[in-house]
Amino acid sequence: MSARAFHHGNLRAEILGHARATLREAGEEGLSLRQLARDAGVSHAAPRRHFPERQDLLNALAEQGFDELTASIAEQLDRAGGDRVTAFRAVARSYIDFAIRDGALMTLMFSAKNGTAAVGVSAAADRFFAAVGTIVAAVVPSPSAPAPSGVLSDALRAQLLLASTLHGIASLLCAGRLDASQVDELIDGVGQLFGVGAQPAVK
Repeated sequence: MSARAFHHGNLRAEILGHARATLREAGEEGLSLRQLARDAGVSHAAPRRHFPERQDLLNALAEQGFDELTASIAEQLDRAGGDRVTAFRAVARSYIDFAIRDGALMTLMFSAKNGTAAVGVSAAADRFFAAVGTIVAAVVPSPSAPAPSGVLSDALRAQLLLASTLHGIASLLCAGRLDASQVDELIDGVGQLFGVGAQPAVK
């Protein structure tokens, strides 16, 4: 198979793969469609068939990131086999590990310009928060009374608080404000706060 034929069928995925690597090494500012084309061994115009503008590439990366996190949550829940404490710990650890491994991507995912401008990213974010909701479903009483207009429902409040808390732990760890050895204990502490039933890890 010729290189031309290969790139015709796989260029989008290849560009995204190079872009993920660049994000890890140089951050969002290091992303350039022209450089990604060179990395993929194609003409500088070739990536624009899939990403007409740089923002289209950023949106695709953000959507990919949300979908990966959502799939990870589903996988951890399936592995837990109905054990909520095990599921909570596994999902929390998976989220934090993702943030450590792909911190620049997570920042991109949650940036306002993606959340408000890209329909695909917003839909992927909604799927992610719905998956987070499966973890907090056991915490929030159900059914709950409808929330008044302009007020967060109990379920949505819990989803946002959980995502924010895990995101904060990951951010502190990446900034060197936490030691990796403290993460599991903090995860169990978060579980206690959310009523999941996790007890502090035994040292």
